[in-house]
Amino acid sequence: MTEGMERREFLKVLGVAGAGASLLGCSTEGAERLLPYVVPAEEIVPGVATWYRTTCRECPAGCGMDIRTREGRAVKAEGSSLSPISHGRLCPRGQASLHGLYNPDRVPQALARGGAGGWEKLGWAEAEQRLAAALAEARGRKVFLTHTFTGSLDRLLDEWCAALGVERVRFDTFAREPLRAANRLLFGLDVVPVHDFAAAEVVVTFGADFLETWLSPVDYAHSFVRGHAYSEGRRGRLISVTPHRSLTDLNADEWLPVRPGTEHLVALAMARAIVEERRGEAGGAAAFLQGIDLERAAEQAEIEPVRLRELAREFANGGRSLAVGPGVASSHGAATTVAAAVALLNWVAGNVGRTLTFSRAEAGGGAGSYQELQQLFSSLDAGAVGALLVYGPNPVYSVPGGAELGAALEQVPFVASFSSMLDETSRHAKLLLPDHHFLESWGDYTPRTGIHSLIQPVMTPVFATKQAGDVLLSVARRAGAALPTAANSYYDYLRERWREDIYLRARAAAPFEEWWREVQTKGVVVLDVAEPAVRLDAAGLSRLRLELPEFDGGERAQHYLVVYPSHRFYDGRLADRPWLQELPDPVSKISWGSWVEVHPQTAERLGLEDGSVVELETPHGRAQLPAWLYPGTRPDVVAVQLGQGHEGVSRYADGIGVNAARLLAPRVEAASGGLVWFQTRAALRATGEWQKLASTGGSKTQAGREVLHTTTLEEARAVGARGAAAAAAAAQAAHGQRAPAKAGGQGERRPHPQEVVVEQLQGVGGFGPLVVGGAPADYPPPDTDYGEYAQDVPRWGMAIDLDRCIGCSACMTACAAENNIAMVGPKLISRGRIITWIRIERYFPEDAGAGRGADFLPMLCQHCGNAPCEPVCPVYAAYHTPDGLNAQIYNRCVGTRYCANNCPYKVRYFNFFSAEWPTPLDWQLNPDVAVREKGVMEKCTFCVQRIRGREQQARLEGRSVGDGEIVPACAQTCPGEAIVFGNVKDPASRVARLAASGRGYRVLEELNTQSAIVYLKKVMTG
Repeated sequence: MTEGMERREFLKVLGVAGAGASLLGCSTEGAERLLPYVVPAEEIVPGVATWYRTTCRECPAGCGMDIRTREGRAVKAEGSSLSPISHGRLCPRGQASLHGLYNPDRVPQALARGGAGGWEKLGWAEAEQRLAAALAEARGRKVFLTHTFTGSLDRLLDEWCAALGVERVRFDTFAREPLRAANRLLFGLDVVPVHDFAAAEVVVTFGADFLETWLSPVDYAHSFVRGHAYSEGRRGRLISVTPHRSLTDLNADEWLPVRPGTEHLVALAMARAIVEERRGEAGGAAAFLQGIDLERAAEQAEIEPVRLRELAREFANGGRSLAVGPGVASSHGAATTVAAAVALLNWVAGNVGRTLTFSRAEAGGGAGSYQELQQLFSSLDAGAVGALLVYGPNPVYSVPGGAELGAALEQVPFVASFSSMLDETSRHAKLLLPDHHFLESWGDYTPRTGIHSLIQPVMTPVFATKQAGDVLLSVARRAGAALPTAANSYYDYLRERWREDIYLRARAAAPFEEWWREVQTKGVVVLDVAEPAVRLDAAGLSRLRLELPEFDGGERAQHYLVVYPSHRFYDGRLADRPWLQELPDPVSKISWGSWVEVHPQTAERLGLEDGSVVELETPHGRAQLPAWLYPGTRPDVVAVQLGQGHEGVSRYADGIGVNAARLLAPRVEAASGGLVWFQTRAALRATGEWQKLASTGGSKTQAGREVLHTTTLEEARAVGARGAAAAAAAAQAAHGQRAPAKAGGQGERRPHPQEVVVEQLQGVGGFGPLVVGGAPADYPPPDTDYGEYAQDVPRWGMAIDLDRCIGCSACMTACAAENNIAMVGPKLISRGRIITWIRIERYFPEDAGAGRGADFLPMLCQHCGNAPCEPVCPVYAAYHTPDGLNAQIYNRCVGTRYCANNCPYKVRYFNFFSAEWPTPLDWQLNPDVAVREKGVMEKCTFCVQRIRGREQQARLEGRSVGDGEIVPACAQTCPGEAIVFGNVKDPASRVARLAASGRGYRVLEELNTQSAIVYLKKVMTG
């Protein structure tokens, strides 16, 4: 066999065979062997990161991603700077996608239901043959239930279904049917337009959580902050019109807690006021708006008519405003009317074509409807479906009435699932054909019209799964079905489509192969699209029903029940991600569980406190949940978050919380065919029991401590107009110079930390190399001022603009991913044993009646120049680096926790246990960062591994590190660009300029810790 084979080729074969044996032989049993690279792949250099560009598929938004790999393993996800959707940023769900890739509970290979009800393993050839045979033998309807896919996969699914006589049904849990229906009625366009928040000075949201799950959260958060945050003397306004405040609504400058079901009346009354005062053009809507009684609408919504007119005047600002809504939580029986009213309000204010554009429609708007799924349910119950294939949706879990659907699935002769998890729907399948994770796959996605984003594999498959596109092509060949393609693999099919379609429309000058390589590098192709002619159809207005929606319940049901999407888990599909379970909810700060939000007035009447267990009962179900007192809801409203309550899916999701969809009825809105989420009243009863919440939240208010500083718009403008002398003084403070010495204070001369212990450390094994001539070699002289010491050595620091922080907590997940931070689980969190190197402080106004929302402050190690943690460490595990970092030597730490006690910011965490990372979840660990054991203190390091890596690269290239070249994980992912990192000793650096902008302050500055983090005060507009 080796005759004629060169030695290099023989080594390649040997290396591939050895690597394959090691991959297939991985298990928790038996010996493990570490095989070195014989001939490594060209793009893999041991110890050096390799980056791949792909597209996130954790939700329908389709953000561009950059994936860092090490030695063939994906270890970190970041946003692609070339993507017009992500802008180089990611949300927590995108950051946690690696936990979907490495989830130890994934279906490892093709499986078939055995005779005893268990699962038997199949090879892929046999599994595909069984699927082809089952489709050929099926009697009755053959149905393929899928998500709303786009691009090449969507076309292949349509072609495959047509060739094999299979009916395709599309369903998305959040399909935005009311938005599409409203645009069909008013403009004749069955699309969801793109919203430009950056160009809007005034934004009014009618329940659209556009910073969390609504359409394109990362892009909208990035755009919103640019238009809303203080800049050059201007700041936008956000007004929330909703009975319950989500994270998006907490970022509002004003909250109008309207009566549930009256949102459309408010929007129409605003439009009427704008036209009445001749601040906008009604066109064909004039007659319709004449029938709107503003006074009556204000009374029904429980808003002062004067405030409603003021809001209309503020909104009519010449096309620089934007109204959005409804969201899932406000999708009641009149949801389509709300969407139409919002669209009409944008029309009369002149926003269509400016802040609201139909040229690039949102893919996140979906294509199917819940009504189609209901019709499929009826067919299942009637026994009319002989074969059902499921790829994407999990309706047994995610929609009301899912339990009944599960029973109906048991009656279907053949059910096949392409899910990579054994979820609630897949458990009823006869055949499991697990798909690759999107980070193992080829594909494409069209997040918006004209934007084509490429999906590329970043590593070899973790399990013996197979891409669904390849399975479909193989099954078609086995069934003898004629597809309009000669492609043998889905990768070939993908290239074929791009060659025949996108390449031609891109009008590229280069040959296809060269252009294709460039596309793989960039990850996205943006094509020009024409702006369609948008005209208002007045006849559509006449079909709107203005009656208030009905809410079912009963005599005892006194509270409207809001069931809203999870910022972390979306519709529940991501509850198996331990990073997301550990991440505190941005509003409640509760992790690993479910809760019911109750207004403090209601809680006082029922004798409730945080953690009191209550029984929530509707005509459709009941649940016992701990209460969390929340001022961001009306007294007659209670709210429960979707996403928890899974059974038999994953060790990280099973038995956690409740499935809120079980409290609702499967009701369809007639106008759109969408699912009515907001429809039910609930009875609330105290059980007398109490449960400790797995919460990381501290005080709900600042209690007068002024940790988070605010300023008025007028003050911010005045500060910004100060002269060069004030700016120079602010720059000097930003450089980290010491304050004048105070008697008895930290500013006075005191012994250097190692002066106290150097005698004890000399000659002790392990410490000796750090001591040179009786003083630490890597520490500035003890009496040296940092502003004068080593001007060629930087002082690393941060500027955090509180006006740009939306509280999304993406920085927390990014920090955990970058720094191998352990997950402690709900029991340890309940005991206060939390490990998180950065946290988001959330403070509600101390005035409970204030209309504004919460204030958010990222809190991490302040890297003090005069650090209280360092002198108290008896073994000098906490020390100071020449470039200003409060560093930590884990091997030296003995866990006295003196440093944590002495830290006024409480940002040092004790590791109570050794983390467990079940294989293959441990493959995600960053090899550049140590995995800490129990008994040591942990803290933020400003991602020192990134700092040292960039410094080393700059030294090799014979240059200094450029401003903005080093970006810690928290700053890199922040959608609002609230965190800026750099050298505070360089007056020209961005961080120094921000610190000297006039709004800067240090938290607990009176302690004279000389922290390296300067916060910019939040600007209040009213």
